[in-house]
Amino acid sequence: MSDTKILVVEDDKIISLDIQRVLNAVGYEVPITVSTGEDAIKIAKELLPDLILMDISLKGNMDGIHAASQIKNLSIPIIYLTAYKNKSLIERAQETDPYGYILKPYDEYELTLTIDMALKKHEQITKMEGIIQETPLPLFFINNQHEVIFWNKAMEKLSGTPINEIIGTDNHWQSFYDSKRPCMADLLMDNKFRMMHELYSGKIDMSDDSWSAEEYFPKVYDGVMLNFSASLIKNIQGKTIGALEIVDVK
Repeated sequence: MSDTKILVVEDDKIISLDIQRVLNAVGYEVPITVSTGEDAIKIAKELLPDLILMDISLKGNMDGIHAASQIKNLSIPIIYLTAYKNKSLIERAQETDPYGYILKPYDEYELTLTIDMALKKHEQITKMEGIIQETPLPLFFINNQHEVIFWNKAMEKLSGTPINEIIGTDNHWQSFYDSKRPCMADLLMDNKFRMMHELYSGKIDMSDDSWSAEEYFPKVYDGVMLNFSASLIKNIQGKTIGALEIVDVK
């Protein structure tokens, strides 16, 4: 636990020092605390902490939710600190897929327990991502903004598009098409049934949450017929948070 680094983002100096005291007492390292969203992004990229404790309301022009959305691609678990139970605020925060919330005034036991659970959850997710990364099936995930959040090694090999160049972008179409157009995951995400039929008429299989089809791709392997399928990804509340597309050579 002593090697576990936590970045505290809190604009109240008294609260940030108290959180640092509590976390140090149970063995976590808090190398720095910051008070703005801009600094949170900068330090997160430099430090790559194991977890970020982020106050929603911060000094400056950027709040904690905005900062978290910019940090999301670093795959660092984020727990929000907030003194508010505003529904619209929480709904906005949910878009960043946080690992939890802690209400102020916080309880020390609740604080450390929430952090412990978030770290264990992230460890499990990381292990699962490692398994998926090594699967021979080419696949990728996009989020609600149609940005690629996962691109496995098999997909990298099939498409020729390096993982580090595609993550965080909406350029996945470039691996299959010469001009910009939606992939199946994009169509499913946006419920574009009519466009799906126009693009894949007679070659599709559709259900409520997944679609599949086949198509000839002249850009892949100098021309190849591919089977591809897309499925919605939902959180435990049943809300769609992204889509998965699996591609395979027929």
